[in-house]
Formats: sequence, C-alpha cells, structure tokens
Amino acid sequence: MKKFFTSLRKEGEGKSPSKGSLWKAVVAHRDEIPEKAYTETCYEIDARELTEFHCAVCFEEASKVENILREDPSWLDSRDWYRRTALHLACATGRAEVVRLLIKRKCKLNLSDNKKRTALMKAVQCQEEECVTILLKALAEVDRQDAYGNTALHYAVSQQNVSIAKQLLSHGAFIDRRNKSHLTPLLLAVSRKEEEMVKFLLAFGANINAVDKLKRNAFMLAKESQSTRVLSLLQDHVDRMALGQNLDDTFAIGFNRNRIPQQISQDKEEKILENPSQISNPVVDEITEDPMFRISIKADIYGKPDTDSFSEHLDVDTKNVLPPGSTEEETTKPAGLREENGMSIIENAPREQNVMSLLL
Repeated sequence: MKKFFTSLRKEGEGKSPSKGSLWKAVVAHRDEIPEKAYTETCYEIDARELTEFHCAVCFEEASKVENILREDPSWLDSRDWYRRTALHLACATGRAEVVRLLIKRKCKLNLSDNKKRTALMKAVQCQEEECVTILLKALAEVDRQDAYGNTALHYAVSQQNVSIAKQLLSHGAFIDRRNKSHLTPLLLAVSRKEEEMVKFLLAFGANINAVDKLKRNAFMLAKESQSTRVLSLLQDHVDRMALGQNLDDTFAIGFNRNRIPQQISQDKEEKILENPSQISNPVVDEITEDPMFRISIKADIYGKPDTDSFSEHLDVDTKNVLPPGSTEEETTKPAGLREENGMSIIENAPREQNVMSLLL
C-alpha cells in the first residue's frame, strides 16, 4: 500500500516545502485583504429587516425621524441586526439632513458596525462627500481602523476620490497608517494603479520608503502591477528629492505655485548681482525727492521676472551716498535732468550713477 501511494506522486512533488516557506505562505494568506473589501461599498438594505425607526432614516423625511426620536429618544443609537446605527444607514444612503439631525441630537459618532466600520468610513466608501464634511466638522475620528485595518483614507484611495482624501488629511488623518497587509494608502494606490491618487499622496508627503508585509516597496508593487506611468511618477519624485527638493518643497510646487524653492531663488539672485545689465525691466516701487529707490525683482519658478517679493534681497537705500567727485548740492537733483515745455525729463545718466550705483 505504501509503495502504491508513492508511485502516484508526480515528479518534483516528493520534497516537502521548508518550514520558512510554509510560514510565509500562511502569514501572507492570513493578512491578505479580499478585493470585496474595496468593491462592496454600500449596504444591502432590506426594509423587511429594519425597524420602523431605521426605515424612516433610510426612506422617510427628516421630520419623520425627528418625531420618532421625540417620542422615544432611546432609538438614537440603536442598532439593527448588522450592528448598524441610524448614523451608519444615513451616511451610506446619503441622507445629509438626517445626518445633521442625528448629530444635533448628540448621537455617538464613532460606533462600529459588524465589520468595525464607523459612519465616516461608510460615507467615504459610498462617496457621500456632503456627509463626510458634516462628520468631520462634528469631529468624527479619522484614523479608526476596521476589521481589515483600513482607515477612511484607505477607502478614499480605493474609490479614487482625491477631494475626500484631501478633506481627511486636512482634518488630521495619518497619511502612512498601515492596514493588516501593511499597505499604507500610497502602497494601496500604487498596487491599484491609481495614478492621480499616487501623485496626490506623494505631493502631500506620503512615505515612499514604506514596505508591505512581504517587504515590497512602492517601486516593486508598481512593477508587479505593470504600470509604467506610476513608475514614472515614483521616479520623478525620487529625482526631486535628489535635487534637494524635500517633501515639503514638492508639496509647495504641486499645490502652491506662489512658493519658490530656496535654491532657485538664490541662483537667480546671484545672476542678477553678477550681471545687472540683464535686468530688462526693473520695477521702481518708490521714488522720492531724496532720492531713495527700492527695487524689487523676483524670479518665479520658471525663471520669469515677478514683482511680488524678493525685496529683502535687493533693498537699496541711496540716501546720503555721494558718487565720486560729486558735491552734496549736485546730488539733490538726479543726473541728466532737464526741463522741456515745463516737464522734467531724465536723460541717460552715467553708468556709475545708474542701476550699478544702486546695486553696489
């Protein structure tokens, strides 16, 4: 009998797997999050399984809900068969007025359903942005984790909703929270080939060096998903870091064009000081009879002149500064000044009395 079963083995199957590979397979399977966690977003609502109060929350006007609560306030945080509260159901169905009413009645914001999901998570999953806004203003917790370790931000990523993700982050959501597979929102976005979300999270400061349970980083996950566009975004981010643009600078470039990286500003300043003749159109902010000139020139991120700031670098006061060989009387009047038809006209002045004297 022993020989019979041995003969049925296929070639290469006689060796048993090592303990290490078995343990790795078991751990990977145990922590694997099923795809339905991200695709099955909305509740299956059967009116026959709901109480009168929960039916009113899902299908009736807010006034009906108000009347029931006025008669019996104990319904406020009551649960159905799936441990869903009225707030869960109202958020999942997009009933913003009912959500406001329940919050006004002081309902509990962070209760969990049978999958440990809060009402905020359901609002994010179902992309009910108005309900998300209401809950965040009411100070609902943003970093609660469900049975899979996912946060509301993970579900904003899976739904590719940048607007909701931005709201969550602006209310203090932790951008690098890991789920049970050790996937941060960025790693999740990379594995799902969500280009816009990857770009957004990188700009917002997500950790590009994070790894999942199997020690795969963002580049490895991008290669596995065969997304050349995501790989390009990741490489571009690394290149920016190598050039000295840290995460904060990257965020500024991506979301606030008015901020200039320090290195670019310094380089432009040096070029202006070395060759003042390149100043094609200096801006004179203030001219008085002293005379005192304030020149404000700024290079924007694309190398074009801008006039918003940079005055701290070129703020020159020529008061009480006499050109060589000049007397105090001569300096009270700008060089090359003549009158014609009652108007004062400034002719071309010598170089040492022109822009060069201001800069030196």
